[in-house]
Amino acid sequence: IRLSLVGSEMCIRDSYLTLFDVWGTDIFQTISGSEQSHMDAVLGLLDKYNLEDPASAEIGIFQDDFLQAKYYELVVWGGQSEADALLVGCFIEEIDLIDLANRMAQIDNRDILSVFQNLTDGSENHLRAFVANYESLTKTTYTPVLLDQLTYLQIINSDSDSGGAGGGPGGGGGNGGPRGGR
Repeated sequence: IRLSLVGSEMCIRDSYLTLFDVWGTDIFQTISGSEQSHMDAVLGLLDKYNLEDPASAEIGIFQDDFLQAKYYELVVWGGQSEADALLVGCFIEEIDLIDLANRMAQIDNRDILSVFQNLTDGSENHLRAFVANYESLTKTTYTPVLLDQLTYLQIINSDSDSGGAGGGPGGGGGNGGPRGGR
């Protein structure tokens, strides 16, 4: 749980906040707020299990060199055009879904699984939103980069899970969840 999950959620939030500052596209501000909720949920686990919180108060500053490099890479890519910024959002959510699925396969703690399922539900919603915005802007069909086609289509063609409670349509609980790896 520790550095990698909190740090990755922070990197996602900070990337979206930065891309909102660059393009003013509302989806980045909206979803950065959701990413903050993801961070808060993980922080609840850190507190419960007495683990260190690696989050930084400064946007775009990370204790982990890998996350720092990823942040710069994502905002440079997303800074090229609004379409590229939306592709960054799609790419981030694909990575997040795969990462969460891999972590969930290794965990049997109900508290952690519940939080991770909620994060998965949110990432599925975010992916649908970024894809819709990208396709609307570019008038082209998005092709997944990391998710296999079947998983991607199950996510995209399912209904939003508005509460993030998991298990409902589009919530990942009944559609097999993301498969694959990096």
